[in-house]
Amino acid sequence: MKFLTVTLLFFILSGTSTCKGKKEVALKTTEKPKNQTLQKETFLLVSLNGNDITSKKLHITFDEARKAASGNAGCNSFSCGYTTENETISFGFARATKMYCEENHKLEHEFMTSLQQVSTKVIQNDSLFLKDSDQNKLFVGIKSMD
Repeated sequence: MKFLTVTLLFFILSGTSTCKGKKEVALKTTEKPKNQTLQKETFLLVSLNGNDITSKKLHITFDEARKAASGNAGCNSFSCGYTTENETISFGFARATKMYCEENHKLEHEFMTSLQQVSTKVIQNDSLFLKDSDQNKLFVGIKSMD
């Protein structure tokens, strides 16, 4: 009986110090550096190749810290990397979920094809303009306030 009591007491006391240590480690790893600025901007897309797509609720989010873009392309979610220099932008290969949507599959195909043609990113006030190399507006968006 004494052995059982001593063993239980040992586990209780050793467990409390271990939890405290884990809690301190968890707090340290979740703290963000003070000088790290994370900027994400989401734009609701209102035009694709000159066609009004406001009702489709497509959007694109730019994550400056990760140099990644993500959003909704009509049916599926997508993400891809990008590189920028001044107003020039180049999108990498886009990954997307694989749901089939009969209603929006043509729109989504046009979205993904147009994304690869983008070469210029311009933000004026709260509007986004993604243009091709001939300065044709492929995407027009309005900054989301969420």
